[in-house]
Amino acid sequence: MAGLVAGVDAPVEAATAQDAARFGELVVVTIPCGHIGQLPEADLRDKVVMDTCNCYPERDGRDVELDDDSTTSSEKVLAAISGNIVKTFNAMY
Repeated sequence: MAGLVAGVDAPVEAATAQDAARFGELVVVTIPCGHIGQLPEADLRDKVVMDTCNCYPERDGRDVELDDDSTTSSEKVLAAISGNIVKTFNAMY
């Protein structure tokens, strides 16, 4: 990322996902659904999280709870972070 950021003519910097979670008051989460359990819960607590996750079984693998409609990807994000989420930029084929 540092090389990409170096070419941007704006005040930006490269950081890890955990750094971004720690820094931001509003954090956008855009990850494959299979990685929801890896979200830095402590760093996202009491933040507003914009959840843009869309689950695609061919990319993320099968998820029994999503397949049987007993939960949604946003409910999984909410359970993983114990915070506040806003579902946004949702798009499915």
